[in-house]
Amino acid sequence: MGLENLTGLTRVCQTAILTEGNMEQKYEEVLEELNKRLTSYLRKEGLTSVTESSEKDLKRLVFAFIKDFLEYQLSFDDFSSLCEQILIELQDRSDRRDSDLFSICNYGAELNWYIRNEPVRAADFLETILEWYREPVT
Repeated sequence: MGLENLTGLTRVCQTAILTEGNMEQKYEEVLEELNKRLTSYLRKEGLTSVTESSEKDLKRLVFAFIKDFLEYQLSFDDFSSLCEQILIELQDRSDRRDSDLFSICNYGAELNWYIRNEPVRAADFLETILEWYREPVT
């Protein structure tokens, strides 16, 4: 798998992958760690998988990501990667592409790039995410 396919948490590891050699092994290690973290969140929320979760369940899951991010239990990169995993699922659900959750996950997925390259825009994304977080889950 080439670097053009790396996303979220794995994007942060591009430099390490390039300088330390075995790209495929590093990529797999990063994905495994991300999957473990996502599985942990799913279990905490009483869910079995992202694919089998309703939009309401996915909202609860993203709320848990945001809560932990705000409590410094998730880094920017981990938060961004987890949002991206939900975004990928929502992209596969064509009827969900216009949802608030889709937009929030898109903002979250892009945070790790924007915080390094366009910090003002990252702040705008984060503000939008926090406004959404303050709304009750419906």
